[in-house]
Amino acid sequence: MSKFNHLNHPGNVFKPARRGGCSARCEDGFTLLELLIVSVLMVFVTALTAEMWRYFSIGLVNLDARSKAVEEMRFALETISADVGSAVGATALGEDRVLFCKDGGDYNCQADWAPPDTMVEYYLSNNHLIRYNRSDGTQITVARVSDFEVENITDELMRFTIRFEVGDVSKQVILMWSKP
Repeated sequence: MSKFNHLNHPGNVFKPARRGGCSARCEDGFTLLELLIVSVLMVFVTALTAEMWRYFSIGLVNLDARSKAVEEMRFALETISADVGSAVGATALGEDRVLFCKDGGDYNCQADWAPPDTMVEYYLSNNHLIRYNRSDGTQITVARVSDFEVENITDELMRFTIRFEVGDVSKQVILMWSKP
């Protein structure tokens, strides 16, 4: 008897190896319970990923709102500071209006309130801070603001309060002007 004849013996329980090294489990497939467990795990991982995405995207939206508020605030401060710094006179025209007189022409360091001096007015209109140059008639929107307050503290000292609100971000800036 050949030494390989025992493979063909009727009582032999040995089965030849399956093609491709696949086990019996591979050919039988997965049970319904296994598929159900994997499906539940996938739903859980997907929900967790979606929640994390939502959490981090809120931070990005807040960052965008803050950067817009800071950008508007910076531009408004640069514009107002240029006028406040060179003003030789200022007068409040109301709670949300101020008129600056910038020395021009003869440079006498006096607010003449007439040409050649330059008069620049700031006022609030529909939540926009407007800069109006009375001397040449130009007008620009400086920034979107929620409030602009002008307060005479003394005859020679004024305070300007500017409030910026973009989304849920709010900033307040206080500027002081004193007569030179």
